[in-house]
Amino acid sequence: MNKLFSSPKSYDLIVLGGQEAQMTKKMSIIIEFANYLRQFNFITINSVVMWEMFLVGFVQTDHVPFVKHDQIAYVAAGVGGVLGNKGGLQLSFKLYDYLFNFINVHLVHGAKRFDKRNEMMSDVIRKMREQREELDPDVIADFAFILGDMNYRMEGTYEGLVPQIDKIVQMRPKLDQLHKAMTEQCKYPDYQEQEIAFYPTYKRSKVDDTYFNKKNQAPSYTDRVLMRCNVPKAAAQINV
Repeated sequence: MNKLFSSPKSYDLIVLGGQEAQMTKKMSIIIEFANYLRQFNFITINSVVMWEMFLVGFVQTDHVPFVKHDQIAYVAAGVGGVLGNKGGLQLSFKLYDYLFNFINVHLVHGAKRFDKRNEMMSDVIRKMREQREELDPDVIADFAFILGDMNYRMEGTYEGLVPQIDKIVQMRPKLDQLHKAMTEQCKYPDYQEQEIAFYPTYKRSKVDDTYFNKKNQAPSYTDRVLMRCNVPKAAAQINV
């Protein structure tokens, strides 16, 4: 926990999303987070789970009276559009006068399934909107986030990119499928991503932290966080 939260007291709001958590341990993970953060005066806003996925929000107790209209939703997008191993979870709420929306996703895997990932993301958001009578928070939120195992890959192969791993950060914009989706295909309109200055996290060995050759798949940035701000004047006050 200490490695994950270096300085919890410096935050007003913490939202955590997980994928591929053991189905029987999702709630215990959320409870563990809640118990740990309670010592720093955080309480749970709300949480939503589906299969191996979870999404939970915490807020400092001083702000609790100003949290309103929290809502959750979930969309299964696995095999047949029924299984919940893939899909999305949504948590939205108002904090003071700002509407926050968080969508945690686990998109389809596979280096060659770029178009399917784009399609699945669009389908998840569409179905979330259909679940509500009012406008979906993803449309009108002051601050909107998409996070999780988006599974976008780097174009190339393990054998081609691992020898160039020291240059991978500089190479990323030309090879990253998510960057392509956002810049060339206008997916995720108005969403932005903070600068990436670290090596790919997929797929690394648990033993020595080297890259694991899984079917010659290229090292990739599969876990991502995107943000969209619809109130530019407030953006300067938000430290993500």
